[in-house]
Amino acid sequence: SGTIPSIRNLTNLEHLKLANNSLSGPIPPYIGELVNLKVLDFESNRISGSIPSNIGNLTKLGIFFLAHNMISGSVPTSIGNLINLESLDLSRKTISGVIPSTLGNLTKLNFLLVFNNKLHGTLPPALNNFTKLQSLQLSTNRFTGPLPQQICIGGSLRKFAANGNSFTGSVPKSLKNCSSLTRVNLSGNRLSGNISDAFGVHPKLDFVDLSNNNFYGHISPNWAKCPSLTSLKISNNNLSGGIPPELGWAPMLQELVLFSNHLTGKIPKELGNLTSLFDLSIGDNELFGNIPTEIGALSRLENLELAANNLGGPIPKQVGSLHKLLHLNLSNNKFTESIPSFNQLQSLQDLDLGRNLLN
Repeated sequence: SGTIPSIRNLTNLEHLKLANNSLSGPIPPYIGELVNLKVLDFESNRISGSIPSNIGNLTKLGIFFLAHNMISGSVPTSIGNLINLESLDLSRKTISGVIPSTLGNLTKLNFLLVFNNKLHGTLPPALNNFTKLQSLQLSTNRFTGPLPQQICIGGSLRKFAANGNSFTGSVPKSLKNCSSLTRVNLSGNRLSGNISDAFGVHPKLDFVDLSNNNFYGHISPNWAKCPSLTSLKISNNNLSGGIPPELGWAPMLQELVLFSNHLTGKIPKELGNLTSLFDLSIGDNELFGNIPTEIGALSRLENLELAANNLGGPIPKQVGSLHKLLHLNLSNNKFTESIPSFNQLQSLQDLDLGRNLLN
């Protein structure tokens, strides 16, 4: 604990790691004098104040971790001098201002993490030229303008999160053929455009969330060809067309969240093949027809949300065999006849069958 003691005479120092302590006070103002530093790790402390502008003197620096502190102020333009930087983590603080255009000089970056700050403005166009990026985390800031269209130009991008901002424009074009992707989260922005063909077949993709935007178009059957996909979330957009039956052959799918769109057609019986599914949320659409009896095969299902559609017929008794259900919402439909036995739903916490035609 306490402040960082004076180490300005250690001019040959290459690695300075003080992470995961309770250090307080500012970053030492002489930090720019330790010109041989290659690793600077102050992560998870209580360090306050701003990032010294002389940080740009550390031209040998390859790793700079400052996440989870109490740093304020802006990112100094001198950060563009750190031309050997490979990992930059400035996340989980109260940094404000814009990302300086000089950041575009850091072409060796593998990891750029600035999430959970108060950054605003547009991103430097030079991000389109970064060929080594593996993780770009921009979440929960106040960014505006377009996303970098060539963000996967180097074919190495694995994790891309830009959720919780005010980005506009389309999904980056380079994501379509980005086979390295494992996670994509673009939710909670003002993005638009047709996403029918915005993504391709991604062999490593595990999680994708495009919710709470202005996308339109159809749900691509290609999602079923992503063998590692566990979560597909595209709620609260303007999607149309039907739910592709091919999604029933996405072997690892655990979450299918498509509520609040304009989807039509019937619920595909093929969804009964998704035996790992625990969340099926497709309410607030324009789906019609019966609930397929194959839904009873989803033995791990915890959330079944089909409310506010045009579904009808009797509620199949197979729904009553989904013994892990916590939440069941079939309200605002046209279900008829009587309520089936729900005696097996021992874990149920929420049940809504209101505004139907049940007798």
